[in-house]
Amino acid sequence: VGDAFDLAWKLAGVINGWGGPGLLDGYETERRPIGGRNVAAAGWAAAGVPVWRALVTQAVYDDTPEGDAVRCALAASFDVEHRRMHGMVGVEAGYSYAGSPLIADEPGNAAEWETSRYEPHARPGVRIPHMWLDDGGAMQDVLGDNYTLLDLRGDCDAAPLRAAFRTLGAPLQVLHLNEARVRDVYGASVFLLRPDLHIAWRGDAAPVNPRALAARATGWSGR
Repeated sequence: VGDAFDLAWKLAGVINGWGGPGLLDGYETERRPIGGRNVAAAGWAAAGVPVWRALVTQAVYDDTPEGDAVRCALAASFDVEHRRMHGMVGVEAGYSYAGSPLIADEPGNAAEWETSRYEPHARPGVRIPHMWLDDGGAMQDVLGDNYTLLDLRGDCDAAPLRAAFRTLGAPLQVLHLNEARVRDVYGASVFLLRPDLHIAWRGDAAPVNPRALAARATGWSGR
């Protein structure tokens, strides 16, 4: 699903004329490392099954003290080893495109995530985490299908970035909110989100160089 979503919006950008030469290249740059990590995680998960199955002996079917002990050991192993394939929340939700040419650099930001643990953050490259807003709505429900300048303070001057995207012909939605709690959790006030809701850039004010940011996010950077 991630592969299809990543490729679909980039194809749409090229077909509609606003996607630069580097946009489709970003598909392999971003998704190949994720695919490799997913394959490795799937292998690790599958390897847990024979671990607990090896504990299944005839005694497991016997109503004896020995059978009780075997079943206890089997259940404990099953709970750990079989859980691998159902608990890979980090692989599923925590992957990052940090380091992609389409993502703004941020010091110390690396494409790293755990397999079975998801700790939400809002550094460039990740899909913006779910948050409840002050009115009870969900963050993802107020975001559209295009690029979004998400202003969580409500006073960001979006005009320069609007102009930069307009020059490229790329669609940009501007969303002004005032969400103090969300700002605290996300660690910034202003975000540029891509159509796939991955964070392309973040800061505490409008971007200093909006034309360069728009070019990077749409695949025109360095061309």
